Parts: sequence; structure tokens; C-alpha cells
Amino acid sequence: MNMNTSLLSTFVLRVLLYLAPLFAVWYILAPWHLMPVVTLTNSIIQAGLADFIMWVKLQGSQVVVATHYGFNTQGVLVTPPPLQEAAGFTLNPLSFGYGLPLFAALILATPLTSKGTRLLMGELILLGLQVVSLVVCIIKSLTFEVDPLLQQTLQWSPLQLDLIALGYQVGFLLLPMIAPIIVWAILSQPFLNQLAPSLHFDTQPS
Repeated sequence: MNMNTSLLSTFVLRVLLYLAPLFAVWYILAPWHLMPVVTLTNSIIQAGLADFIMWVKLQGSQVVVATHYGFNTQGVLVTPPPLQEAAGFTLNPLSFGYGLPLFAALILATPLTSKGTRLLMGELILLGLQVVSLVVCIIKSLTFEVDPLLQQTLQWSPLQLDLIALGYQVGFLLLPMIAPIIVWAILSQPFLNQLAPSLHFDTQPS
């Protein structure tokens, strides 16, 4: 076993050892690390969809979205809705926030200095991307999953519907999976160069 293979094996083992405790901490602290994500998401939603969405709030580890619409006693969609009768929906932001503990495990397992700085930078980037994922998930749910009468009030064009579907594919299904690995790779370039020296091209003139 050469040095690179041994280094890689040690790294993988350390990642696996870190994952379980970090996921446990991430789950327990969900109300705290989700709060800034939901607060920023609410600001973005209010800036772009204030005519439709009343507020976005965090309750425990669930995101609750309330619209400006509701149904009266006759079942007619009205705005503003009767008190406590606003139409809305809930989302589980943890389903696309798992990149935080995964990234932390990768950084802690990487034999580099300044781990604290790298960890903070990466987590801030991933929290920002989590805002993007939550925004597109809210728009997607508002567009495709709420009551059909409410959907009709949005009056999206076919192109807008396609863009919303594409944004959901990227922001909810793809981004949370690949973002922690990409951010880790960018912040851990010296370690990657050590693992695969053949990928490190010398740009200095001979």
C-alpha cells in the first residue's frame, strides 16, 4: 500500500467516524441553525411573492408557509382569509440541509491547518445555498401542491412553470447532494493535491 492509498483510507475512515455524531448534533440543534435560513428565506419571499405569501416561519424544525388566501364557510377562496383560516403548507428543511454535517465531517477528517476557518467559511456558504433550496421548494409547493383554486391565482406562464420545475430539480434534488463535496474540495485543495499529485499541474515556468 503506497502513501497516497494509506492517506486516503485513513481519511475515509475518519469521515465515517465523524458522520454519526455530527448528524446527531445537527438534528438536535436544528431549531438554531435553521432560524437564520428561514428568516432570510422569509425576507426573499416577501420581496418577490408578498402578494401571495403572508409569512414563512419556523416551528420546531418545520417550516410553515401561510398565504394571503383562505376559504370562507361556503368553500370559496377569498383574500384576506378569515382569521386562522389562511391556506398554507409545511416543509421539512432538514431533507435538504444534510450537507452541513457531511461537510463538517469532511473538513474535520482532512489533515489540514485552519480547520476552524475552513469549517466556518464552508458552513456559511452551505447555509446560503440552503436558503436557495428552501426558496425554490416553497415556490414549487405553492405552484404545484396547494389547492387548485389557489394555483389559478398565480397565473404562471408555461415558461415560468418549466423554470420553477427546473429550479426545484437543481435547488432541492441536486444542490444539497453535491454542494458540500464541491465546497470541501475547493477549501481542501492542498489535501487533494497530496492525494492525487498527477492532477496537480505545475504552472511555474521551468
